[in-house]
Parts: sequence; structure tokens; C-alpha cells
Amino acid sequence: MKRAYLLFLILILFQVNTFSQELESVWISSHNKNIFIPKKKNNNKDTQSNSYDSLILEEMEVEEIDTSYSEAYMLLDFKNSKEVIVKGIGGKTGKGKYKLRKNKLKIRVENQTLKGRIENNKLIFSFKNGKYRKEELVFEKMRNSELNASLIPDSSTFYNTHWKVIADTSSINYGLNFHFLDSNFVIITRIHSKYRRTNWGEFKIDNYNNHLFLGVINRNFGENYIFNVYKQKNKSYYANTYEVMRFIHKPPLLVNLRLEKIPFLTNSVLDSIKNKLIGNWHAINEPIPCESNKFKLENQYFSLEFEKERFIITKGGNLNYGNKEIPKEIIIKGSWKLSPTGQYLTLQPDNSWTRYVSINVLEMDYAEFDMTIKAFEENYSNTGIIELKKNNKP
Repeated sequence: MKRAYLLFLILILFQVNTFSQELESVWISSHNKNIFIPKKKNNNKDTQSNSYDSLILEEMEVEEIDTSYSEAYMLLDFKNSKEVIVKGIGGKTGKGKYKLRKNKLKIRVENQTLKGRIENNKLIFSFKNGKYRKEELVFEKMRNSELNASLIPDSSTFYNTHWKVIADTSSINYGLNFHFLDSNFVIITRIHSKYRRTNWGEFKIDNYNNHLFLGVINRNFGENYIFNVYKQKNKSYYANTYEVMRFIHKPPLLVNLRLEKIPFLTNSVLDSIKNKLIGNWHAINEPIPCESNKFKLENQYFSLEFEKERFIITKGGNLNYGNKEIPKEIIIKGSWKLSPTGQYLTLQPDNSWTRYVSINVLEMDYAEFDMTIKAFEENYSNTGIIELKKNNKP
């Protein structure tokens, strides 16, 4: 009997040690899973109360449970059988202790406790968020880095450079171009076929134990891109990222991609584009939005004139209030620049915010720009394609 107990104890110790060795690596959070289980009314006829307490949680089918997924940006580095490093990507680093019993894991760091489990080669930490909400933070082992520790770049390496994301057409990162400026400012242009859309954002470089992370925040749409770079070859960085698909209730996929450095256009090519732009252009579609319940916009017009360094936007139309019609015109003046990528223009009005205009099509007398146009009513604008024809000189 004692021998059987001893063998059982050895088996348990061996199992714990095996799990500990399995943990000794760097883990990255793939996603956060948010689970909301609907409340249902108690259908018991004997129940007279209609209060909140009469609402009970019944057994639900899987499809009745509302589940969503979001990004998470954390690292776990199990240094040995007791110590763990907890780090936010782009944030601070903390030291903690952990305990492992079979597949149950408990981490204690900075007076906080994380409780989780090992399941299908993943670490899953669960949190309660109210009576009918639960969150799960999921970690997976990171791919080993092939980067040379002495050559890992900092933010200044990307200053004033242009990078293109090479990815499968099914990837949400397909078509992304990053024009990194200085001071961690970045212009983001997404290209699909001949159509482009340009926004602005910020970027940050972080690294941990030979792992390089490039993070980009799109300030226009609140989108985040986190690339885990694991290899450098020639003028490219090889990376992967977890892609959370909005409005699709499935866990994110780990997608491999490549960041390729693209040279800026030559001065002669840029001069050729500028020469095509200079002149007076008028819209042949109706780009000025109108969502007002008070008036209709009729007979609208929009023109964009480029001089050597200055621009003039003229937009107008008639505001029809039913019983009266009021003509409206706005003129915006400022300076403009063509980006060294040739993909977009920077318009800087004299008394307003900077605007970024994508060049989708540019011919001698026809152009298509993707830009944001403010409506005549307050606090409304729209981003879309403006089709323009160049006015012929008399």
C-alpha cells in the first residue's frame, strides 16, 4: 500500500515538473474573449415577483451565448519553476510568482492574482465581469526569434521611411502602407486595387528578449496593428500578428506577413506628379454630404485649385428650406505638399486641421481623390471618392 502511494506521489511530481518545463517560454496574448450570457425570465407561474431577483440564468445553447473577441497585448515569460515576468506590449514590466497544480495555474503579481488553466497548448485566464459576463484572456507560445540582439532597431530606424505590408489578400492587413515620419508619427495608406484611403496615426517600437514589436495606432478609426517581428532579411522584416475580425464571432487567426521597405519616388517622378496636379479642378460628381432634416442641398459645386505651393478649395450650393432658398459658399485656402511616396497629398488650411488626400487616379485632365469633405450642417463630414475634371485653359 505504501509503495503504491509512493508511486502515485512520484507520478504527480513528474506531471507538475513536466508542465513547468512546458511553461518555461515566452507567451503572447492572442486575444480577449468576452462572453455575455443572456438573462431569461423565470417562467414559473407560482413566481409573483417581477423584480430583478426573479430573473434567472437558465441553461443556454451555445448559439444563444453572445461572444465577442478583442485584441490583447501582453507577454508572460516563465523564467523558472516559480518566477514569471508579466509585460504589457509597449508598456511596463512586472515580476511575479506562479504556482502550477496539474493544469491549474495561479500568478501573483503586484497584489493581483491571475487564475487560469492549461488547455490545448494555451493558457486561459478567466475573469468575472458582473453576474452574466465573463472574460477569458488567452495566451499562446511565441515563435522563437531569429533576430540579432545587437541589431534590433529602435524607433529612429523607421523615421522618414516607407514600408509596405505584404500579406495574403484575405488578411485585414493586406494593402497597408506606412509612411513613418519623425516623432513617432505615421501616415497610413490602405490600397485596394486602384483605390486608396489615407489616415494618420502613431507608432511605437518595443522589444523583449530578442523579440521586436511594431505597434501602429490609426487615430482616425481607432484601429491597432501589432506586428511581432521574428526575422530580418535584406530590406524586409518577417512578422506575424493575430487578426481579430470585427463582427465575426470567431477566435483570431495567427497570420504571417512581411514588412518590405519601399524607396521613395525620385525627384523627377514627383515633379511629374506635381505638374499634373497644378491647375483648377472641378468635381463631376456630388461630393458634399448632406444629412440635414432642415434643408436640402441643391446645385452643389466643388473645385480644387493647385498653385505651386498653395491650394484653394471652393464649395457651395443652395440650401433649400422649403419656403426659402439660401445660397452658401465656403472658400478654404492653405498650403499643400506631395508625399515622397506619391500616394497622398497633405493639405494644411490656414486656419483649420491638416487633411490627408489619397491620389487614386491622376491623369492629365481627370483625377480621383479620396478625401474628407465637411457638410454645411455642423459636426458632419464624409470620406469618399471625388471625381474631378481639369478646367481647360482658354
